[in-house]
Amino acid sequence: LLERSVSVAGSIANYGIQQGWGVGVYANGSVPNADQTIRVQPGRSPEQLAHVLEALAAVTEFATASIEKMMLRTSPSLPWASTIVLVTAVVTEEMMVALVRLKEAGRRVVLISLADEPPPKGLGNILSYHIPANVPAFQEKGSMASSITEAALSSIPTPENSLRMVNG
Repeated sequence: LLERSVSVAGSIANYGIQQGWGVGVYANGSVPNADQTIRVQPGRSPEQLAHVLEALAAVTEFATASIEKMMLRTSPSLPWASTIVLVTAVVTEEMMVALVRLKEAGRRVVLISLADEPPPKGLGNILSYHIPANVPAFQEKGSMASSITEAALSSIPTPENSLRMVNG
């Protein structure tokens, strides 16, 4: 599931860069051989995609903090126009509460669930996508997985063209 999350997050970053958006990534895994969380500030430079992909490649299964606490703690420092995209293989009640709190605070948030089952009800008007584990996240054009992934990518709300991802 970790590889799938990293792959989808990397694809979102690539899509955002292609659209000219500022893209960054936060992950609740640690930097290798350190206790620091993985963090790449958003940017639009030609090197930004490489920085994001390098950071995602370093993500491990060992979390340094809960992703919901990380989202709530870091959101005040994000540009107001940022869209927070949570890519996760496990959707918890705590994550849902954090997403709702961020939305209520005026943030743009998107949930991309890679779990076997769709996320539980209770997200209100938060944009969410479910790409089930039994469906490849990426396939040839015209396949169900391709259309789910494309729909998720093309509908990320970015009125000011800024995108932040968190990988839980």
